[in-house]
Amino acid sequence: MIRRFLAQIDNVRLKRAFEAAISRDRTPPKLVASRIKPGNDLWRGLPSRCATGS
Repeated sequence: MIRRFLAQIDNVRLKRAFEAAISRDRTPPKLVASRIKPGNDLWRGLPSRCATGS
């Protein structure tokens, strides 16, 4: 039934979007296992916060 409906869609972009939405044979994208952690260089060069006062 879905294939018949898909065959009736004339708009190519709509057809591709519908195919992508109902696609069951594709595996979902893998998540990134490890992300690159920013180093301690983020704050390098900035003046340190010194608690001055009373």
